[in-house]
Parts: sequence; C-alpha cells; structure tokens
Amino acid sequence: MPLDKCFFEWDKDHVQLLGLGRTMTDCARVAYLCSDTGVPVLGFKGCSVHVREMCNAFAALGANVSIYALLKGEGNRYPYSITEAKQFKKKWIGRDLRLILSNMNLYWTCRKQFRFHRPHFIYERYGLYGWAGVALAREFSVPRIVEINSYLAENQEKRLHFPRLAKSFENCILKKAQAVCCLSNISRTILIERGIEAEKVLVTPDGVDFHKFNPDRDGNQIRKRLGLEGKTIVGYVGVLSEYRGAYTILQSAKEVLSQEKNFHFIVIGEGRALSEMENYVQEHNLSDRFTLTGPVSHDDIPHYIAAMDIALAPYGHEKRFYDSPMKIFEYMAMGKPMIATGQGQIRELIKNGENGVLIEPGDSSGLARAIVDLGGNVFMMKKMGLKGRATIEPYTWEANARKVLDLCKSLLNGKMPHSLSN
Repeated sequence: MPLDKCFFEWDKDHVQLLGLGRTMTDCARVAYLCSDTGVPVLGFKGCSVHVREMCNAFAALGANVSIYALLKGEGNRYPYSITEAKQFKKKWIGRDLRLILSNMNLYWTCRKQFRFHRPHFIYERYGLYGWAGVALAREFSVPRIVEINSYLAENQEKRLHFPRLAKSFENCILKKAQAVCCLSNISRTILIERGIEAEKVLVTPDGVDFHKFNPDRDGNQIRKRLGLEGKTIVGYVGVLSEYRGAYTILQSAKEVLSQEKNFHFIVIGEGRALSEMENYVQEHNLSDRFTLTGPVSHDDIPHYIAAMDIALAPYGHEKRFYDSPMKIFEYMAMGKPMIATGQGQIRELIKNGENGVLIEPGDSSGLARAIVDLGGNVFMMKKMGLKGRATIEPYTWEANARKVLDLCKSLLNGKMPHSLSN
C-alpha cells in the first residue's frame, strides 16, 4: 500500500467538513506541535526563539496557545503551557525508528489533551517523521498548518538509515497540510517544485518584536561590564558554525585587529565551532580584543546588540539560500549597520551601501575591509542603521501570527484564499 494511503489518508470532502459546526472566535485555541527533536523550546537556538516568539504573537492577538514538543529544553522563560512528550532515545534501534516512535508518544500525549480541549487548529513546526500532526488533524477534524524551516530529509540524510523513506514522509506531511508556511520566496519555489500547490504556500519570514529590539536600548552596561567603553565593537549573534560564518569572522578579526587598535569583536552564541574559536583566539593572542560570551538568554540579546557599532551575518555559500536569518531582523530593528553575505532573502532586504553592506560568502578579507571602512565612517553607520530600521518595519512576529489566524478563520469557514503568496 502506498505511503499516502497507509498513514495520511485525507480526502477533499473531509477538508470541506472542517467548517461545519466549528467556528473560531477571537480567542482561538492553538495547538503548537514541535516534533523536531533538535528544537529545545526553552533553549538558546534561533529555532527555539522562533517557536516562543510565534506563540507569544498568537497569544498577543488573543489566542490560547498550548505547546506540545518532543524537547522542552531549558534556559529561557516562557509564560504559557508546554507539554513534553517522551522521546525514544535507544540508539540501537536507529534514528529513523526512534523518530517514528517518538512521534507515537507525541500523538498519544496530544490525543489525551485534545479529547478535553480540542484546538481550533494545529500549527506544526515540521520535524523528521513528524506524522503525529497528520493523524491528530484527521481524528479531531481540525485544520493543520505546517511551518517548514529546513528540508530535514535532505539536510540530515547522512544521519538516517532510510533517507528515501524520510523524504517520502516529508512530502506527505507537507502535501496533506491545509497550508504550508515557509521562510522565503526561494523556499516557496522549492515547495512548489516538490508538488505542493502554490495556493497553499504562505511566506512568513522570520520577524522581530519591536518592544524588545529597538534603538532606544542602552548598551552601556554591557560595555562597562566588559571594559569596552570607547571601543568600536563589531558583533555577531547566533549559532557558531562554519555555515554561519564562524571561521570567516575569526580570519577577518585577525586582519582587522592588526590594523585597528580601537576595535573589539564580540561573538554571542554557542555551537560546534565554539571550542575551535576559543582555541584560535588564544593561539593568535586575540583574547583581550575578542570576546566569546557563550549562550545568552534571548531577553538579554537586545542589550548586547545595543552595545555593538557594527553587526555581522557572514553566511557561507548555499546553492539555494532559503533561510530567513533572525539576527538580521534584530540587528536592523535596533538601527545597527550590518555587513552580510548577499544571497537569498538577505539580498532582498539589503541594498548594498544603503541600508547595509553586502560581501561574498567566505570572503574574510572582503569582510575585514568592509568592517574597517564602515567603522571609520560614523555618519555612514548612522545613516545605514536608520535605513535598516525603516526597511524592517513590516517584519514582525505579530504580522506572521495574524496571517496564520486569518488563514485559519478562512479554513474553518470552508474557504481557501486564492493565493497565499503575499
């Protein structure tokens, strides 16, 4: 029996029944499912922040949000309900089967809750073998909207025993959703190429909370604590990995600091490259001019960005860069001039020399030159920061949440918007 029939039977007549007897008032009940075992909801990663900020935005619009996840995590505050389903962790059964069985636990955990508090809709962050949401949506006759941030079956292929099966699950999970949210226009194109109906795809880029991230934040406390008063601070926030430019930052820093005595680099975050970065800084005698903070609570990130003069996002090359880097929205919201690689959505947002500076991926010398040039022109830094802030005004978590809630109201009324491309 084909996989479609075996696990994900869902016909058009069933979808049309969603509107019967089901209405959504302003107080929508949202079940947020996170079946990705790499996303600790309370963690420090950008993906963790994404989950919390979307849920906060739903709540700000009057929704009642419950999170059901395979990894609760720790490290950050979150005021609403999080229910963690137990993961299967026995390595001898293989990663594929672990994920399938973990989703079984997620299904039973949610099913028990849904029987007493049925949601108006399921909003699901896609995870490998994440079949629980499909089964729950069918059983409880509620629409399911899937948010895909990464094509995991392809990106994690080497860690799987059955990559073709994983990709079949991925395609079915996406196709059986009433709508699919993605981060960028490039990601939307990929989804359509994979057979997802164009009218079902909604582009919801990463966003920012302007109450937290704004130019009025004071960075002086961070400067005083680190002994950096009067310094030109070049900063980065995010995961530390080769793809996100960790080594490009290191190499450029060595070049910049050999020329400019008043510059200081500060890198905030954790990741696989952290220990290598620490070693590099020590080996090249940069410790007094290069600060690695490690993980920092997202509530404190605005203070660190406020302390920066120049912000960095030097992503590595990607053939089809479908990401929507959260750090870029946060930098620009705080009026910081930024240097980033010119690819994908970054190129759509940043006009080189106007609201930021674009460089080529992996070009550490180009990054160094851009830092020195920009750092020596206070007027240009301020001008770019102001234009960046204006550029990012429409990109909020609340705007994304409102799009999703409006879409769900349409689905519950038995209507599907003609196009979700905007």
